[in-house]
Amino acid sequence: GANTHGQLCLDNGGNPQRIATKIIDDDILSFAAGWQSSYILHDNGSILSCGLNSDGQLGDGTFNDSFSTFVQLNDTSSDIIDVYAGPSAKSAFFKAQDGKLYSTGLNDRGQLGVGNKDNSNVPMEVDFNSVSSAQTEWVVT
Repeated sequence: GANTHGQLCLDNGGNPQRIATKIIDDDILSFAAGWQSSYILHDNGSILSCGLNSDGQLGDGTFNDSFSTFVQLNDTSSDIIDVYAGPSAKSAFFKAQDGKLYSTGLNDRGQLGVGNKDNSNVPMEVDFNSVSSAQTEWVVT
């Protein structure tokens, strides 16, 4: 597939990948792909993100595209158990074992659920008190 922004987590100069290639040797718990960005949850709890990062959707504290970076989850003491991409094509969500949800990326319509419309390049805890029920119907529990 396309790898223009490194979304395949391959450092191959942004060239398309036409043959299936193993990119990770670790055990993977979950995987999600958005528009030109990907997220891989490892069994040790770390989250590899790669690809387009124009709105902070990789969650690594920068706005730089990357073929391999790690999501910076500084505000959680609970293990992350799942990753999701969307609902916008440039945002990601991370579900913690304690039930909390963290979001990063594009937030021009408040889709991150953090009480404002500012993009975020690090995951922030979703504030369900500031999100209407119509906005939370898509959340998987």
